Amino acid sequence: MKQPEASAITNQMEIALLQYKFMREEIMAKIKVSHDLGYYKLITLGSTLGLAFSREQVEHIGIIILVALVLPLVFDAALFFNGNAIIKAGNYIRVYLEPFLHEMGEFPGTFRFWEKHIELEGKNEYSRKPLVGRKWWNLFESVQPIGTLVLQIMIFLHINELFSPWMRLVAALAVSIEVLLVVLGLCRH
Repeated sequence: MKQPEASAITNQMEIALLQYKFMREEIMAKIKVSHDLGYYKLITLGSTLGLAFSREQVEHIGIIILVALVLPLVFDAALFFNGNAIIKAGNYIRVYLEPFLHEMGEFPGTFRFWEKHIELEGKNEYSRKPLVGRKWWNLFESVQPIGTLVLQIMIFLHINELFSPWMRLVAALAVSIEVLLVVLGLCRH
């Protein structure tokens, strides 16, 4: 088998390092998007509920409350899919980029990249336990959707008589999809 030239190895290494850098930047940007989605959801939900439960008679109260039930679902779905993108990017770094960089570079045998470092079980305080650690992180990520779900169910049960049958169906569908997002969020790895 023919060995690649030194310039080709350097070029591959530079490309891999750039890819590593950009993937890390993408992960950080997606984490910021996750935080922003949480803030926007709270602001939107608070404003909608404030309008719905104001002392003044509000026209179309049923639709406003329906928006309060459905709109958080949009934010939580975006949060869920954004979290999946973060996991995929981290897996790409851990499974492909870091081993490639370690193989191509002249790193000491004990050198560990970050993803490998947190993957090792029980070696330090940052260790990622394969099953239990991921489940706890999934639970942490699901706190906001679980809170939304509780609020959606409370609103739905409290003001059910205001809804027409089709609005009850949409509200029940929103609650059901929120349950699905919570379950999927808790079960992903």
